[in-house]
Amino acid sequence: DGVWKRPKSMFVDEAGAFYVAESGRHCVSRWDSPTEHTVVAGNSQGTSLWQLDTPAGIFVTTDGDLYIAEIQNDRVTCWRRNNDMGELVVGGHGRGAGVQQLSGPQGVWLNSHGAVYVADTGNNRIMCKPAGTSDAEMVVRGNII
Repeated sequence: DGVWKRPKSMFVDEAGAFYVAESGRHCVSRWDSPTEHTVVAGNSQGTSLWQLDTPAGIFVTTDGDLYIAEIQNDRVTCWRRNNDMGELVVGGHGRGAGVQQLSGPQGVWLNSHGAVYVADTGNNRIMCKPAGTSDAEMVVRGNII
C-alpha cells in the first residue's frame, strides 16, 4: 500500500535500493523507486522464522542478504536473497544476558570478514558473532546509570 507504519530504521544498498524496517507491520520492505516496493521479510507478527516481531536495525550485504535485529523476539535473523524465511544468527533463546541471548536488540552491522555486530540495547552491550562460530561474544559493555 506504500504507507509505512512506525519505521524504525533504513538501509540503502549499493544498487540504490532503499530498505525500511517497519515495526508496526512487522516487516522489511525494499523500495526500488518511489512507487515500487516489495515486502522482503516478515509481514506478520510472531516467533516463527518466517515472521518478525518489531524489526529495528537492518543491514544488507553486497550479496543481497538481509540481517534484521528484532526487538521483541530478542534475536537477529538473516533472510537470504529471495528466501521467504530467516535463519537464526544471534539470540533467539529467550530474553537474557547469556552468549546466546539478547534483550531488545536494535542495531545490526556486518564487517568485511562476515562478523555480525549487534547493539544489544536491553543489556547495554555490543555483541559480536564472528563468521563461522556458534556463539557471540561481548565486545563492549556500557555503564548502567
